[in-house]
Formats: sequence, C-alpha cells, structure tokens
Amino acid sequence: MKRNTLTIVFLIFLMVMNGILLFLVLQKPEQVDKPPRQFLSDRLDFNREQLLKFEEFDQEHHQRMREIDNSSRRLKELLFADLEKKRFNQKETDSIAESIGVLTKERELEVLRYFNKVEAICTSDQKRRLRQIVLQVFRRPPGKGRYPGPPPLGPAPPPRLE
Repeated sequence: MKRNTLTIVFLIFLMVMNGILLFLVLQKPEQVDKPPRQFLSDRLDFNREQLLKFEEFDQEHHQRMREIDNSSRRLKELLFADLEKKRFNQKETDSIAESIGVLTKERELEVLRYFNKVEAICTSDQKRRLRQIVLQVFRRPPGKGRYPGPPPLGPAPPPRLE
C-alpha cells in the first residue's frame, strides 16, 4: 500500500510539473530572431527607395561574407589537420596562418564597406541612428553572440576607464 501511495504522489507531482512547464512555454511570446539586415532596416526606418537599394547591396555583401567565411574555415581545417602529425612544417603552418589573417582583414574591410554603403543611402537622422547602433555593437563584450540583435533600450553605458 505504501508503495502505491508513493507512486501515485510521484505521478501527480510529474503531472503538475508538466502542466506548469506547458503553461510557461505557451504563455511566453514567440521570440523570433530577426536577421541583422532586417533589424538594421527596421531601426533605420528606410523608405521604399532606400529599402530597394539596401536589399541590393545587402545580398552582395552577404554573398562575399559567406565566401570569405568558407575560405577561412577551409584554411583553419587545413591548419588544425596538422595536429595529428608528430612534426609540424613551420613554413606551411605560417603560410596558412598568414592566409587566415589576410581573410580576416578582408572580412573587416567588407564590413566597413557595407556600413559605408548603408550610410550613403541614409538621411541625416538615419545616419545618427546608424552611428548609435554601430557604437552599441562595438561596446558589446566579446563572446556575446555573432550577431548583436537589437541593442538594449536606453542610453549607452559610459565608457570604461581602464
């Protein structure tokens, strides 16, 4: 009898916990992450003409970024494939590392060119908002996700004194 009572209490406990879990999951508003490009166009409130120009160079930008990332990934796989070897060829390793550095530089320059193009289609008020968005992204601590998403509401925090 004691074993049956314990089993029934445990089953009731599990049913209550499942009910609470379902309630929490169903009551939570859907949080669909917007791609950075949609976030940017929404925050800058582009008009139709600006949006058409933005979408045109945004597609080109993302294609170039994908190409750079794929090349970088292949080189890193090649670099770390040497870990299995007992001896490293230092010249080859240095060459691969330098190539990765060149791609990293190209990636950063591509991002700069992209934001220059975005700024070129903006009004003066949109340029001000774009600068705020970019500053908030750069103030973000490293390792907080690849894409920043919407910056927090309110004023930016004061700069750190180090």
